[in-house]
Amino acid sequence: MRTGRGLREGTVADMVRQFAAAHGTITKLQVRQSLGLGVDQSARAVDTLLRQGFLSRLRHGVYAFVSDRSAGESSGRSADMEDRIRRAMQINERWSVAEIAQQAGATESYVYKRLQAYRKADWVRQCGVRQKPNQCVEKLWRLTLKGRDALFASAAQESFRPDPVVMMAVELNRLVCSGMAQHVEEHREEALRLCRDLMGVLSVGGEAAADREDPHGSLDGDGMGGEDEDA
Repeated sequence: MRTGRGLREGTVADMVRQFAAAHGTITKLQVRQSLGLGVDQSARAVDTLLRQGFLSRLRHGVYAFVSDRSAGESSGRSADMEDRIRRAMQINERWSVAEIAQQAGATESYVYKRLQAYRKADWVRQCGVRQKPNQCVEKLWRLTLKGRDALFASAAQESFRPDPVVMMAVELNRLVCSGMAQHVEEHREEALRLCRDLMGVLSVGGEAAADREDPHGSLDGDGMGGEDEDA
């Protein structure tokens, strides 16, 4: 089964994608430790997700999850551009116009234009300045609480939602691989609860799969033979 843009469900890349969707911002080290992956596995998975637009690079070794709906698209439509700009503002705590333009694939002039509208709506506020290598100074901005609430509400129904079963397994893996489940009582209880929940979900799924494979399983051989004798 494919999950979009050629990414197969159940692969290492899909597992990292699910993990990134749940955490928002990830590092390769965090992926290796939490998912029990090797250096090469995590690197290949992250490269795949970057190439397909599921992740964006914030800085060296740090990546942010990007929603399915607009990730990696190069459409020139203003709605798509607006969406990418808003997501870039959500990802960064503080940002300059140049940074948002680079991450969103927009021109600085277009970002400046949208910034004026955001300021009028009280979505953004200046939060200092930063000196550039050429000695020029650029303004830094951040989202206000009003802006964060507005962007979260508009994106809540559009964001990719990780598979809850996968996330239970990811969390269980984290607790065990980190050693917390073995040494901290609270985390041990949480790991046991996750085991019980996973067993319940997978047992129900297994029974459903068996029913699909043998829809007449309740009619055993003896039952059929009895009907023949009566006839």
